[in-house]
Amino acid sequence: MESLDRYQNLVEIVEGQDVTDYLGVVKWDPPVPAELAGQARGSFPSFIRKTDQERVQNCYNEIPSGSYVMEEKLEGSSCTIYFYNGVYGVCSRNLDLEIEEYNKDNAFIKSASRYGFDGALKHFGKNIAIQAELVGPGIQGNIYKLHEPKLFVFDVFDIDKQEYLTPAERTEVLNKLESGGLFKFDRVPVVGNFVMNPSVFCPTTEDILSLAEGKSELNMIQEREGVVFKSLAGRFSFKAISNVYLLKQKD
Repeated sequence: MESLDRYQNLVEIVEGQDVTDYLGVVKWDPPVPAELAGQARGSFPSFIRKTDQERVQNCYNEIPSGSYVMEEKLEGSSCTIYFYNGVYGVCSRNLDLEIEEYNKDNAFIKSASRYGFDGALKHFGKNIAIQAELVGPGIQGNIYKLHEPKLFVFDVFDIDKQEYLTPAERTEVLNKLESGGLFKFDRVPVVGNFVMNPSVFCPTTEDILSLAEGKSELNMIQEREGVVFKSLAGRFSFKAISNVYLLKQKD
């Protein structure tokens, strides 16, 4: 007769029950790199939209006709720098960071200061947020082999209007911020142009994904992560991630 010993510790489980302790499940979050660690004064501001782009596979049927600029999607960590009602702030993807002495070694704070965003935004005097990708040593393996962290601007958000600027409007604002020669901001590399015109030629999802492939403009040895498409006339944007890049990441 089969022994009943192995059934003595069985527990009846009902649907919806927390079984963490029974299964010994532990959630592991990777440690934050030292360069990005720092104290926060709060969560990401509610008056700014978080940086995010829908993949082409999820929004293909919603893409409006028109002309788009293709910008390289950089592999780094998103940073938002804002000026709102007289308050200057620097954010990681999820947190509004303390602008204090004890955060001086934080890569977001240090880079924003080195570029002069504090002075430029205060002088500009409007409620806007600059969104950029932080890349370099200690960030996502520094795949571009940079010698120091750099911020590459990819969006400008009008806080009062609650909308992103078009590529042309963004360039105009950045040029104004740089006027006088005191500041100079890096922009994400432009890869090319793209036209969505179903009446002439309607590219498939696969056609668009193929445009994501190619070498990075920051390091021509490195495959680029992908491309972000931004409408020249409106506010629509989406991304395409390179399958070549994804396959190399799995190696």
